[in-house]
Amino acid sequence: MTTKTRSTGDTVTLRDYVDTRLEAIKLSIEVALRAMDLRMEAANEFRATIEALVHNAITRIEYTADLRRVLDDIKFLRESRAELEGKASQDALNKTSGIAIVGLAIGVIGFLMSVISFVLQLSE
Repeated sequence: MTTKTRSTGDTVTLRDYVDTRLEAIKLSIEVALRAMDLRMEAANEFRATIEALVHNAITRIEYTADLRRVLDDIKFLRESRAELEGKASQDALNKTSGIAIVGLAIGVIGFLMSVISFVLQLSE
């Protein structure tokens, strides 16, 4: 049995036609298989990435515990800094008070000396 091709008008045997169609089908199957393999490789890579993320990810409970610990450390550091600043302020107050007392004593001594000097002048 022979058939004519539409474009050239040549005749082709049915066997050649079927063989050509089978080769084309085999080729398209090979192309589809390669495309599917690439797709599956990408899916497997994605699956492996997700699995690695799941295994390496921190749980909410661990995160909450770590966050609480970090916040407690920050609170402790703030309180320590405030305490140090308070001690520094107290130290400055003590120094200032000491200087003021010394100045007051000098002033009282000076006043007494002037009163004594005035009294001595009056008695002469």
